[in-house]
Amino acid sequence: SIRLSGDKHNAILDDWQGSALVSYDIGKFTPYTGLRYGSADYIHTVNDLRDRQYVSEERRFDMVLGLDVPVGEKVWINVEGAVGGGKALATSLNFKF
Repeated sequence: SIRLSGDKHNAILDDWQGSALVSYDIGKFTPYTGLRYGSADYIHTVNDLRDRQYVSEERRFDMVLGLDVPVGEKVWINVEGAVGGGKALATSLNFKF
C-alpha cells in the first residue's frame, strides 16, 4: 500500500489459471492435450473501499496441444500451443534434478 494525498491506496492483481491435461508416451515422445482456463482482475482499494476492474472481460478457455521431446537423460524440450479465447505458442528447455 501507499499513501497519496492522505489516502491509503492498495492494488491487487487477481490472476487465476488452471488446466486439465492428458498425455501418452509414444516411444521417447510425450504428446498431450487438454483445456486451460485463465482470468485476471485488478482490484484497487482507496481507504479500504474496493473497486474491481476487469483486466480482460473474458474468462478464457483454451485448447492446449503440446509435446515433450527428450534431448538427454534429464533434459527435454517442451513445445506447447493454445487456441481458443487466446492464441499462444511457447517453448522451453527443462532440466530434471
